[in-house]
Amino acid sequence: MDEFYVALGHKSDMPEALLNRANCYQRLLLRDAAHADLSRASEIERDKSWLGEITRRVEEVSRPLARHDAAADTVAGFDAAFSNGQI
Repeated sequence: MDEFYVALGHKSDMPEALLNRANCYQRLLLRDAAHADLSRASEIERDKSWLGEITRRVEEVSRPLARHDAAADTVAGFDAAFSNGQI
């Protein structure tokens, strides 16, 4: 992340750095930050194939997150281990 900040500090209209930083934000589930970088990248990117990728990612970070039931996963994991004799 530090390298992307440095790159953007030198050249704020670098779509490559914005896309890579947005990817990091997305993996960290920082969806608002990812959306901001992707929006900025879409304004400055000129390559149509990359614009398509940016649009796809914007839609992805704009969708509601699927609800994950960690408790159910834990119980299912316990049941599977118990069934396999892994006490």
